Amino acid sequence: MWTIKRDEAIWIIKHLMEFVKKWNEFPETKEVLKWYYKILHRLIFGLLGFTASCIIILILAPLFCFVLTGQRRMFVQCFIPGLDYNASPGFEIHIIYLGWCGFCIISGIGSLTAFDVLILVQNCIEVDVLRARLLMLKALVRMGNQHNKNLEKSFKEIFVQHQEMNKCMENCEKFLSMQHTTDHFIIGVQACLSLFICMREFWPAGIILFFSGLIVIFLSNLLGSLIDAKLESLANDIYDVPWYLMTVKNRKMYCYFLGNAQKTNRFTLAGYLPLSLNTFARFYKGSYSYLMVLRKIEQ
Repeated sequence: MWTIKRDEAIWIIKHLMEFVKKWNEFPETKEVLKWYYKILHRLIFGLLGFTASCIIILILAPLFCFVLTGQRRMFVQCFIPGLDYNASPGFEIHIIYLGWCGFCIISGIGSLTAFDVLILVQNCIEVDVLRARLLMLKALVRMGNQHNKNLEKSFKEIFVQHQEMNKCMENCEKFLSMQHTTDHFIIGVQACLSLFICMREFWPAGIILFFSGLIVIFLSNLLGSLIDAKLESLANDIYDVPWYLMTVKNRKMYCYFLGNAQKTNRFTLAGYLPLSLNTFARFYKGSYSYLMVLRKIEQ
């Protein structure tokens, strides 16, 4: 994905750095950034911590099973061809190999998911920063400062910021759309097969895989719904600006701003399904339907 959408990825990273540097200087937006990045820090490290914990449990489970029962058992079907894990040193080599696979998963899938969350939360931040500046603008207008040059300057800055926000969402959608589609497809198949196997026999790795995929998909769809709700609130804030108290010049700019705000941006799956909690429910409902089909075929 980074190779295919290289230009969009570079633009997004530069935009994130410039955004924090620019809006961290204003007192009305500094608190918004501070609160969001505090939550983002906990969310990303919690996500990586959960991924690491699942991998560590899968690695330590065979060791505890061997110490307590004396049986050499691999809970994850991750075998080296030609090497018997039921005898030493094959069992120890399999544990080391499983640990290396776990490290690759943490550094790969975990980091990719964390970056996905970072981009989605960043879009929430941009919307809330713009809403904070709109509140300041409405306060200036209601104070009767129609001829204040600061009001006109603030209006132009908000208009430019809104255009930058739309451009950021378009680039993020181009970059994440195919990734979200692939993640939903792979995790859906994984969830269906994991439950199918777990219904036949107890498989701890399958249970962990099912719930880890559930959390990743739920988190991305939850953030998608949150962005949609914030964009709707932003549109209401724009409509609520007392334009009748503005000068003629600012009214013309407001009309253009209002028309531009009617164009909505949404995160989607392959440009078709919106990223939302409704999509999450449909997604797992479809996985359950395929699971029932597999059970009927087996019977």
